[in-house]
Amino acid sequence: EYLGRFSRLMRMILNLAAKKYITVYEEQELLDLYIQTEAMRFEDKFSYEIRIADDLDPDDVLIPTMILQPFVENAIWHGLSSKAGGGKILVEFKIEDDSLLCAVEDNGIGRQAAADSQKGKKHESKALGITRKRLELLQKETGHEAHYRIIDLVEPDGSPAGTRVELVIPLI
Repeated sequence: EYLGRFSRLMRMILNLAAKKYITVYEEQELLDLYIQTEAMRFEDKFSYEIRIADDLDPDDVLIPTMILQPFVENAIWHGLSSKAGGGKILVEFKIEDDSLLCAVEDNGIGRQAAADSQKGKKHESKALGITRKRLELLQKETGHEAHYRIIDLVEPDGSPAGTRVELVIPLI
């Protein structure tokens, strides 16, 4: 079953990679398959939900291809992989202030603990820099704001409760 999902994911990535933009529906389908595949690898240590707001037509709104995948990957690999269980990922698409707001939220160990667990390892993620450049180009191309922000979630007692990444992109 894993190999079947993985091969479908690879086919989908190859089919979409040549496109500059895809529909929100296509991005949701890609993320759904990617998260399902990773959930199998992590032996279902986490659950996920993808929400598309009722006022957003996922077949009509475009998004830069695979723009959310690096953030979902970070949520799984850095936020949830070290968590004992009960991990959750929420991916949201909604219209806010004439822009598309895309969010990836996890209830993982938090950025500081994730960074501490990576100390001594020679891994440097380039995804954030690449995504920042893609958003800068999108902003220049459209003349509308495009950026992302990372929010550290905390419990009432101040302990880490996960991470939320919000991307704001122009409606295309």
